[in-house]
Amino acid sequence: MTALLIGMSGLTTAVLLSQHGQRVLILEKHF
Repeated sequence: MTALLIGMSGLTTAVLLSQHGQRVLILEKHF
């Protein structure tokens, strides 16, 4: 159960980081 929670939190973090990275790339393209 603990491993599942850690895996899900890690997945969520990866998704948030990828979304943030895409926003940064979009901002860099505009500027």
